[in-house]
Amino acid sequence: MDMMQPKLQSKVVPTTCGMCYIGCSIKVQVENGVVVAIEETLEASELPPMVEATLDQRFPGWQIVLAEKLTDEGVVTYNLEIRHSGRKTKVLLDAEGNELKR
Repeated sequence: MDMMQPKLQSKVVPTTCGMCYIGCSIKVQVENGVVVAIEETLEASELPPMVEATLDQRFPGWQIVLAEKLTDEGVVTYNLEIRHSGRKTKVLLDAEGNELKR
């Protein structure tokens, strides 16, 4: 008997909301019909206070170039691209503002 694994159906679905229809910068990762991850572009003002506090403390004077909220299997992280004096770096923070990766 030939045991074959079912083929994983994975795709990213860009979304549009019912309010603007122009695309809200939300991408949904769907695998076999189940949402497994969500990527959302945010304004700096939409970041949680703990994330803002970490940025202010560890990166004073740096500006946010890109802020993304990532939800992967229920775990929320924030992927940030920041710059200061011509230098850019990326930092990954959890919802409590703990630095996970730079």
